[in-house]
Amino acid sequence: MFVAAQRCIYPLRQSSLSPSIDNTLRMRTIEDMQKVLNDGAADAISMCRPFIMNPSLVEDFRQGLTNRSACTSCNKCMETMREGRLRCILV
Repeated sequence: MFVAAQRCIYPLRQSSLSPSIDNTLRMRTIEDMQKVLNDGAADAISMCRPFIMNPSLVEDFRQGLTNRSACTSCNKCMETMREGRLRCILV
């Protein structure tokens, strides 16, 4: 996934007039997220489905309980949302 960030986000960062760029390219590991931020390719990392799977993900990162999201981006959570009950089917 980090390669995708290099290919897609870095050129945008160099040519963008926007003062802030968020990365939404399915970042799942702390290492990849930190690399993109440290390299200046993005100002923030945005996630959605990982929080559906684990609403405590940021706290788990802080406490060192995990260094990655287990979300596989299967989109099954979106199917449950259409049924009126947003949840991850993997947990």
